[in-house]
Amino acid sequence: IYALYTGLASDALKVLDAALAKSPFLVGNAATIADVAVYGDVAYSDEAGIDLSPYPNVKAWMGRIEKLPGFKRYEDVLPKQDAA
Repeated sequence: IYALYTGLASDALKVLDAALAKSPFLVGNAATIADVAVYGDVAYSDEAGIDLSPYPNVKAWMGRIEKLPGFKRYEDVLPKQDAA
């Protein structure tokens, strides 16, 4: 089942990479809620064992998102441990 999901992720990343080859963000030249929503999924790729190196446009886009004012990484706002 892992192979199924990584295959689906790869297909989605190919589509995302192709879309980001045409513009810096998903809907043109500025970030929108679409970018925020999709980034939230792609940000977990490392934990899922998905290599983003075949998707240079996705990696560059992630860098642009991470430079937006107020950006915080998910692990900074969603700790992995319960507060004691």
